[in-house]
Amino acid sequence: MLNMKKLFFLILITLLVVYRFFIEPDMLTVTHYKINDTQLKGIKIVFVGDFHIKTYQSKRLNKIVDLINEQQPDIVLSVGDFNR
Repeated sequence: MLNMKKLFFLILITLLVVYRFFIEPDMLTVTHYKINDTQLKGIKIVFVGDFHIKTYQSKRLNKIVDLINEQQPDIVLSVGDFNR
């Protein structure tokens, strides 16, 4: 029974590590919100943040920039961490 618990724990840790380093960093989410304000009518704002880009992740940065550009924003607001 102890070996089964160790095996389960090992599998769980392995799955968490795979998710943390290989799946989650490539997950990009686009959410659209409509703001009813006459002064902002027709303006498309992209709000991005927390890139956490390493020096060897230029491909990931290009993917993020491409996704931002696909939105055809008038303004890009960048907040949070941009680690290098």
